Amino acid sequence: MAIIIFLNGISSSGKSSIAREIQKLGHAPYLHVKLDTFLRMVQPEKRSRDVTNAIISNFHQCLETLARNGNFMIIDHVLQDPGWLPGCLTALRHFNIYAIGVHCELSVAKQREINRGDRNIGTAAYQSGRVHAAAIYDLQVDTTHTSPASCAQAILDFVYQTDQPLAWKSMLVKNTII
Repeated sequence: MAIIIFLNGISSSGKSSIAREIQKLGHAPYLHVKLDTFLRMVQPEKRSRDVTNAIISNFHQCLETLARNGNFMIIDHVLQDPGWLPGCLTALRHFNIYAIGVHCELSVAKQREINRGDRNIGTAAYQSGRVHAAAIYDLQVDTTHTSPASCAQAILDFVYQTDQPLAWKSMLVKNTII
């Protein structure tokens, strides 16, 4: 059965860096499927709330298709809107998902945002307090003082030792999605 690792955290918390390390260290070929890739398909000035919500819905449907076809995936998500979690849970309700919370001190994420130069300044601050509000995790990592490679190894160790992750199933029950 394909392994699906769901990374959720604020912008500039290190999700993409961790995903790249999982791709290097993992035993299987993992697809790195990023919400950012889908959002960037439409120019920011043309993304109304309705357009953004449609993009998110399409992203979730694509995740379901990729999962149904047996792909090993690292899903790089930012659950900043309360309405996004139920759609994602519904799309992936039939799969074993390893839910991983990616944390980083806000001051560090803000500095990364500035250093990267490709982020809207203030995104991490906006998402802080929202992204993890409704999520339940099998494992949490913090990139404030831990390298992406160390976080990736901790995630892979957990995945290899845990046949039945529980957090996703708990969120399905909590959100009454069967």
